[in-house]
Amino acid sequence: MKKICWPTCFLAALAMVLGRAAVRADSVVSPFVDSQTNAVIYLDFSSIDMDTVDAWQQKVIAAIPDPADRARQQVDAQKGITRAKKWISDFKTAGGKDLYVVVSLAGMMQGAPGGLVIPLNGADPEVLAKVFPQSNAPPPDPNNPNAAQITRMQPKTAVVGTAMVYSTGAGVEKLQTPSTEPRPDLTDALTAGGASPVRIALTPGTLKNNPFFAMMMNAGRRGAGPNQPGGPQIPFSEPQWDAVTWMSASLNLPPKESASCTIQCKDAPSASALADLINQKMQDGKADPAKRGNISPEDYDKLISAVKPTVTGDQVVIAVDQDTIDNVIGPIMVRSMQRAGPGPAAPGPAAPPPADNNGM
Repeated sequence: MKKICWPTCFLAALAMVLGRAAVRADSVVSPFVDSQTNAVIYLDFSSIDMDTVDAWQQKVIAAIPDPADRARQQVDAQKGITRAKKWISDFKTAGGKDLYVVVSLAGMMQGAPGGLVIPLNGADPEVLAKVFPQSNAPPPDPNNPNAAQITRMQPKTAVVGTAMVYSTGAGVEKLQTPSTEPRPDLTDALTAGGASPVRIALTPGTLKNNPFFAMMMNAGRRGAGPNQPGGPQIPFSEPQWDAVTWMSASLNLPPKESASCTIQCKDAPSASALADLINQKMQDGKADPAKRGNISPEDYDKLISAVKPTVTGDQVVIAVDQDTIDNVIGPIMVRSMQRAGPGPAAPGPAAPPPADNNGM
């Protein structure tokens, strides 16, 4: 059973049926992105109240009618909230405020998958570095022919300008070299998220043909290959996505929860074509029980209405307000999970930076 939290519900809804406000300059992350960067995630922990998030989550879980299922969800949710609170508290105490997650799937073969970029904001980097897991493994045997490679794969931190970076050794080496390949698409997508404490910027064109992306989308599946008859449909594989410049998702947490997704297209006709594709996939999802999952046809109609895309010039926008999250999406997710029946708990989304060595 999956844990219930409203950001997960929103993103799951988009997956199942699948303005700008320059409030801050994201120039801090610009030197760390290049042509291999697929996505950037921004997290502002200074404006996240985990007690309020916890209260909202428990309220949603309380609506689960089956007592045993409700109890399981409450235990799992509390474990996740406790871990998140601990790490965020440690991060703030060390002087941290916000961070960026830079994703580079193409760099995985070189052991440089991107990393975390943490603005120092006056914090002591030595103190802040202790919040992030470091390798406890002994130095490799110098006679080992793979010793250098083993060392390059160990996690480490380094100060670069006014930020601290955290990645593998190879990843840090790459992040220490300023990028000469500007990515205004990603910075524009981050800016489109406004003042939201959680912002996700990605470029579908860099993902659709990436073999690591296909492997992740096909993980745990058997049978036909990706995009083959009977096989999984890899996101962004349709030709309409070729006309997309960037995609931005933003999340506002309780007590004023809301979410939005903005897709920037090359022109207005491209935006209309993409909106038509999304609408068609919504209808296909409703008609196919395998795609609809445990959502009833009646609830699926409500979900389609809740996340219906609108076209504004050359952009496709999907926006979900507080009332829709509380009274439409949340209850639908509760009902769908109840129909699934009891089962083993699936791992929930991890806290943004792994922190198993600090009591997490």
